[in-house]
Amino acid sequence: MKKILTVLLLICLLLAGCGTIMTLRDDRDPKERTYVYSGVRMDCFVVKEIFDPETVYFLPKWIALPFVVVDVPLSACADTVCLPYTIPKAISVDKKRKKKSL
Repeated sequence: MKKILTVLLLICLLLAGCGTIMTLRDDRDPKERTYVYSGVRMDCFVVKEIFDPETVYFLPKWIALPFVVVDVPLSACADTVCLPYTIPKAISVDKKRKKKSL
C-alpha cells in the first residue's frame, strides 16, 4: 500500500504545473485564450466539469479529482513565475481585440 501511495505521489509531482504548461503551449487561436493564471483557470474549469452531472467521461470522474487538486497550487506557482510573459501577452492580445472591434 505504501508503494502505491509513493507512486501516485510521484505521478502527481511529475504532472505539477501541468495546467499552466498545457495552456501556454495551447494551439488554439490566441484571441480565444486567457493568459494570466491560465493554469489555475483550467484546473477550476476541470473541477467544475467533474462535479457537473451532465458531463460524461470515459473514466470515472473521481480518478481525475486528486490530480487536479494537487495541480491547483502547483499551477498557481507556475502561473506566478510566468507572469512576466503572460501579462504583456494578454495586453497585446487585448489591444488586437479592441482594434478589430472598432
